[in-house]
Amino acid sequence: MSQPLELWWVLLASLCIAAIALSSGISGALFFSPFFLLMVGLQPAQAIGARLTTELFGTSFGTLNYVRQRVVDYQ
Repeated sequence: MSQPLELWWVLLASLCIAAIALSSGISGALFFSPFFLLMVGLQPAQAIGARLTTELFGTSFGTLNYVRQRVVDYQ
């Protein structure tokens, strides 16, 4: 079985972690770093890269949502 299909559960777990982080007001990095290290089994450098990539997508979608809602003060 290929690597992406073996890790399908990571997407579901990431969605749950993101929901917990957003609802509690705590940074997702607090949850994602241990998740990638302990649950997925990545090396520390890989876990940091995966966490940063995850946060990049999360903050990008958040920014686009704020712009779409017209709540950004450009001044």
